[in-house]
Amino acid sequence: MDWLHTIFLCFVWIVAVVAAGVTLYVVVALPIALITAVVGIVYGFFRLFLPFLPEFWASIDTTGNKSGFDWGERTEADKHRELVEHIRIQNMNEERNRR
Repeated sequence: MDWLHTIFLCFVWIVAVVAAGVTLYVVVALPIALITAVVGIVYGFFRLFLPFLPEFWASIDTTGNKSGFDWGERTEADKHRELVEHIRIQNMNEERNRR
């Protein structure tokens, strides 16, 4: 293979990757943005009659602020961990009382 053919193949790959990225954006990001805009417009219409509702874009803005997933309560793993720790402490106390 000569260098011109290799450079041409690299150029074709770069164009294909850019085209795939644009296609992914058009197929995924654009519909999500349009759906969000439509929901915002409908929500704004209902807000005209229900003024106590919070502003749509202000409530959307708060959804991405969490850094990690918050379960809101103790999970089964947390409960199990606490139970194991409690049993370990009980065993240590029994050993201490036996001496």
